Amino acid sequence: MAGLVPAIHVCKTRSASKTWMPGTSPGMTEKSTSMTTPLASRIAVVTGASRGIGYATARALAKAGAHVVAVARTQGGLEELDDEIRKDGGAATLVPLNLTDFDGIARLGAALHERHGAPPRRSGISN
Repeated sequence: MAGLVPAIHVCKTRSASKTWMPGTSPGMTEKSTSMTTPLASRIAVVTGASRGIGYATARALAKAGAHVVAVARTQGGLEELDDEIRKDGGAATLVPLNLTDFDGIARLGAALHERHGAPPRRSGISN
């Protein structure tokens, strides 16, 4: 699997204005946290998140306010990442998954869609 690089996708959730983000007090609004957490109410899917560039990227996205869906083969590495993200006041969902498991990828996509809905369509992009 040498040569694989982390993949990152960040999308806005449907209920962004009603979502309380980790690292903020419940009374804070999205507007008051946007300066310190520019990715508040966003979800970032990061593959290769257990080490290297993926690990660093997942931590940076969490610090910026995104909820990180961390995907990697190594459960221990994901748990270490989760500990660091929590120390920084962020939140993550850990997904131990080998990207050669296409059925697992399909299940992950379906679970993300069920929980967070479809990402907003971008203008100018057709299916």
